[in-house]
Amino acid sequence: MINILKKFIGYLLPHFVILFYRKQKEKMEEVLRRRRFEIVASSFPGLPNEFSYKNLIQSLTALGLDQEQIIAGSIPEGSLLDMVEVIRRENGNSSILGLHIGNYVGVSLVYIARLLVELNPDSHILSIDPNIPHRGISNPQEKTLYLIDKFGLSKNVSILTGFTLEKNLSNDARNYTVYDPVVHYRREYSCENQLDLLIKIIRAPFSFAMIDGNHQKQYLLREISSIESLLSKEGLIILDDVSEGWKEIKEVYDISTPTGFEKIFSNNRIGILKKKKS
Repeated sequence: MINILKKFIGYLLPHFVILFYRKQKEKMEEVLRRRRFEIVASSFPGLPNEFSYKNLIQSLTALGLDQEQIIAGSIPEGSLLDMVEVIRRENGNSSILGLHIGNYVGVSLVYIARLLVELNPDSHILSIDPNIPHRGISNPQEKTLYLIDKFGLSKNVSILTGFTLEKNLSNDARNYTVYDPVVHYRREYSCENQLDLLIKIIRAPFSFAMIDGNHQKQYLLREISSIESLLSKEGLIILDDVSEGWKEIKEVYDISTPTGFEKIFSNNRIGILKKKKS
């Protein structure tokens, strides 16, 4: 009945009134969208929590995780301290770029990253983990990301989700809990050969970069600026939502085409930029 009434009113109202209403609604939604960004920026300054190995464990147990399994599956603090000391001795206080394979719930990754960042804030760790159940804990990457955020490392840690080589059995083929790795093998999904991918990334530039993330103009321009150096000589940048519905993205493509690129394709949804020959 309500839908029928709406349609009836729609027939009675002049078309320009409907268009005006829609335009005002779009403006209001845009104001609210921008306000949300402002609220997050002002309310979450990224204050790091008091850091210690003990606090890492307690943060995870507060989520309901089994403390015994957390400790048993994580590298002891003493060994982590020895590890960081050797890294520091060999590199001094210069920025470190490290590779960390196997996260579990993030204790060793976060502990190492935090200490290295305290030595030099420009240090960065790339981790590789398939994010499959381990020691009775499902979606361990979610817990890892929680620790990364809680202890102020979101800008210093990156994660590749997948197996370093081919897919293998979870829990090292052991039954730590009632979870049987063989029974669940087919239902554990993750990418494979991430080390090969990493080697390719380091050795060769990208042929294209498809961007479908933050829809703010300035953020997008900064992304393109960073991506430019990662592209091949005539690499492509593909933008999604190049339409009237997302005017800031359309401006980047139509009006503020980044220096060093040329427009080569558009279909009211995607827009493709090609890197100009240097």
